[in-house]
Amino acid sequence: MKLKIAPLYPSLREKKRYIVYEVLKPQQNSAQQLFIAIKKMLTLYIGKIHIAQSNIQLITHKDNKGIIRINNIYDHHLRAAFCMLEEVENKKIIVRSLLSTGILEKAKKVM
Repeated sequence: MKLKIAPLYPSLREKKRYIVYEVLKPQQNSAQQLFIAIKKMLTLYIGKIHIAQSNIQLITHKDNKGIIRINNIYDHHLRAAFCMLEEVENKKIIVRSLLSTGILEKAKKVM
């Protein structure tokens, strides 16, 4: 006898936010180095357990703008981590968020 698992209701699914960010003092840092620095700052801010729940992912990065996907509960925490981020590999840097949206196409238009 096989038991079927019922599908999740849309209200119970994990919701996501796409945050468009901009680097105001662009240096010769790669997108991966910048993302690692953002993730470390977010880990310091919310802790290791919550970083796993936030499901943070780098979607794209071109020139000095990029898109990060995160769980909607941790949207404000990521923006706070942008404010606390001061340097990447001993180079001063300023990161600010431009837009927070639930639709990827809207985020790509701003980039």
